[in-house]
Amino acid sequence: MRRLLHRLLSSFRPHRAEHELAREIRSHLQLLEDQYLAQGMDAEEAHYAALRAFGGVEQVKERQRDARMFRWLAGWPVDLALGARMLVKYPGLTIVGGLAMAFAIWAGIVIVQVVSLFTNPTLPVSQGARLVEVRSIDVAANVQEKRVLPDFLEWRQSLRTLTEVGAWRDSSRNLVVAGGDARPVKVAEMSASGFRVADGEPLMGRVLAAADEQPAAPAVAVLGYDVWRTRFGSDPQVLGRPVQLGHDQATVVGVMREGFAFPVSHDVWLPLKTAALEHQPRSGPAISVFGLLAPGVSLPAAQAELTMAGRRAALASPETHQHLEPRVRPYAMIVAPDGPGEMAIMYSIYFFIAALLVLICGNVGLLLFARAASRETELVVRTALGASRGRIVAQMFTEALVLGGVSAIVGVTAADVALRTWGTVFLETNLGRLPFWFDLGLSPRALAVALVLTVAGAAIAGILPALKVTRGMSDRLKQSTAGAGGPQFGGVWTVVIVAQVAATVLFPALVYWEQSQLRRIEDFAAGFAHDQYLSVQIERDDPTGDDAPAGGAT
Repeated sequence: MRRLLHRLLSSFRPHRAEHELAREIRSHLQLLEDQYLAQGMDAEEAHYAALRAFGGVEQVKERQRDARMFRWLAGWPVDLALGARMLVKYPGLTIVGGLAMAFAIWAGIVIVQVVSLFTNPTLPVSQGARLVEVRSIDVAANVQEKRVLPDFLEWRQSLRTLTEVGAWRDSSRNLVVAGGDARPVKVAEMSASGFRVADGEPLMGRVLAAADEQPAAPAVAVLGYDVWRTRFGSDPQVLGRPVQLGHDQATVVGVMREGFAFPVSHDVWLPLKTAALEHQPRSGPAISVFGLLAPGVSLPAAQAELTMAGRRAALASPETHQHLEPRVRPYAMIVAPDGPGEMAIMYSIYFFIAALLVLICGNVGLLLFARAASRETELVVRTALGASRGRIVAQMFTEALVLGGVSAIVGVTAADVALRTWGTVFLETNLGRLPFWFDLGLSPRALAVALVLTVAGAAIAGILPALKVTRGMSDRLKQSTAGAGGPQFGGVWTVVIVAQVAATVLFPALVYWEQSQLRRIEDFAAGFAHDQYLSVQIERDDPTGDDAPAGGAT
């Protein structure tokens, strides 16, 4: 470790290291001269004899530099400057290769950022790491059983590994404002503990309390910030005002701060009055259960207690709970794919990124190989001057890294714009309103992915062509003509070229086929004047929370 640290410090302090090396060599030469002087030689003869005995001073310095410092670190500034000059010298390669690598980096960032929203989500609340979802799985049918109101009441009383256990049910109701129109809002009938676990500080008034959950308690509602701003015109006198939610009326007691949408993406909150709901096993409304891990309690410990609770319930009510298994998972995974097969599909997308990077950077590598082949004379001369194969490979890798760095800037910028515009529209089209913890801005993970893709792309596009073009450099150096016997395209590169051409031909064909299928759908003869008709679906407020459509009209 001491030697490694010394080499690292020497690399960042080259002038001091060179001074110490020169002093050591002078001391060694002086000792040899003193020995020859003692043998009767004169000063000049002793000096040359010492040099002959010592060997080549510059060669010794080179060996000592390799042993005492990381030479590749010391040569990076020069290689970076040379790489920047090559970008200007070959503008065609810079534009084509840079845009290709930028596309690979862009695609990698966008895909990783979107997939990580489902596979590795985080909650932007102070207790997000402890917030969990408790669910019950029918292992016989492999489906989630959401009619768990009796189990929820039991869990809230008996569990010790979880605190602040609460529940919520989802519904969509029409919010009717006096003098205005009726528009649907997402309503969460929720336990009061939901505001405590999710940092639910109100902007005005108060949040729901445990007393509001009693059957005889008056109906109250808490408005979300966006609903208060758009439907009530940011009225500061909204507290105490009655509002109509579907068939029910409630009094506004609070307005939440901007950005609060727990449990998922809700606009209005009502108290969950469990005493007024049916308590028969596997009947009644569908609810979701949440809780906080007790201080010092791990997720496996909470799962162990829930497993024991599930076994007790199965023994007490085998007809309804024999196949039910309670499970706990991080709350942010509530919108993630449920089965291991679906999660495997999500993770398999990363292989697509790797394949895309290899394909694109392999094509860029072909361009860099062609450029390196045209610089064979320069490389042969550098080899004759003492540059090793590793030094030339490091230089060409650095040149590719400079190209990758420029591409990374373009790719990261384009990815940020795409995620904030196209990404939001795409996810909302497929999922509806996004959960409040979905953040499509560039995360540290996305920037790390960009760095990894840049280095990996530079390695593929720089190191592989460099290894190819420097193979047999010593033999070519012995030949009379520098260009004779230069690098040739071998079997591997032939396969890469064929794959590139095949992909180039196949991609436009696939695009053309897709567009032709879309035109077939648009031009499909329905047999009647379909452009003169509209399809409309009418839904009613569902007090049970099932949100089943009442029917359709055409």
